[in-house]
Amino acid sequence: MLNYYRTYKTLPIQLLHKYQILICMQKNVYHRTKLPPAFSTYFEEIKLIHDYNTRQKNVFYIHTVQCEKGKRSIKIKDCKLWNNLPAEIKMIQSCSYFKYKLKNYFLQCLD
Repeated sequence: MLNYYRTYKTLPIQLLHKYQILICMQKNVYHRTKLPPAFSTYFEEIKLIHDYNTRQKNVFYIHTVQCEKGKRSIKIKDCKLWNNLPAEIKMIQSCSYFKYKLKNYFLQCLD
């Protein structure tokens, strides 16, 4: 079944969901004007939380949550997905090229 996804260059529903979330995060990082104003301060980068320089200054802060509902919230899920994305994909500023590379990345991860 997974070969069909690769053959037709489509993503399964679970990966399509992650794909859309990561497109939103990429817009949040590089094109904030393309998002509704409510998202302008919704996600917090670690470099904005503290002043000292760390290796993870360009990742998003993930708030600690205890319940399963909190772990599935947009604020947590989006940040985890973005932080786990390879650096070469995170650095892409063009929306169309980001979508292309992200889709190919997900298609390669199918097993």
